[in-house]
Amino acid sequence: MRLWPKEKQLQVVLELENEHHVPRPPRRGGESAVLIPLLESEDGYDVLLEQRSLALDVQPGDICLPGGGLEGDEKPSQAAVRETVEELLVDRQQVKLLGALDGVYGPGDRIIWPFVGMLRDYRDTWSKDEVDHTFRIPLSYFLETDPERYRAVQTTVPEEGFPYELVSGGRKYAFRKREHIFLFYRHPKATVWGATAAIIYSFCNYLKWAGAH
Repeated sequence: MRLWPKEKQLQVVLELENEHHVPRPPRRGGESAVLIPLLESEDGYDVLLEQRSLALDVQPGDICLPGGGLEGDEKPSQAAVRETVEELLVDRQQVKLLGALDGVYGPGDRIIWPFVGMLRDYRDTWSKDEVDHTFRIPLSYFLETDPERYRAVQTTVPEEGFPYELVSGGRKYAFRKREHIFLFYRHPKATVWGATAAIIYSFCNYLKWAGAH
């Protein structure tokens, strides 16, 4: 066991006075960013969605928005645009960012930073390595439809050999449970659920709030 002499301990503790560290919440699953691509239509705007390639190892076939993990010192907005360009095979000039939404937790406690943008001159292209196909759903559908809500509860399940004898209450210790509400939009083209549904729902709530002010 390493022993720190008293002088070293005092030095490190006093140095805290001169530090300006800004605490950050834990990022268990890292960070990613997505874009809600809006396409102009005869009746207003459509939301462009993807079905993930069935050949992917993670969430194959899921309905999602273009996006992915941040790389290096990339800003979330840069990641959202880069991933959109890569997944939809469009030019950077075709993507016009309009604004940012509040972050949400995705699978594995991954922080997702959503952005809204216009997609110009989209010709129904996509990367077959990542995307099975794309499709459009009118924005009005999401604005006018209240999603279904289903409750799920996560709890702590200690591994075999967990030292209950070191915990107050032992095996009767009341680990906290975490409740999560999953949203579902059942559209004829596809069911939109999970983090994707939560992001679109948040966007629609913002539009309703903005329209009322």
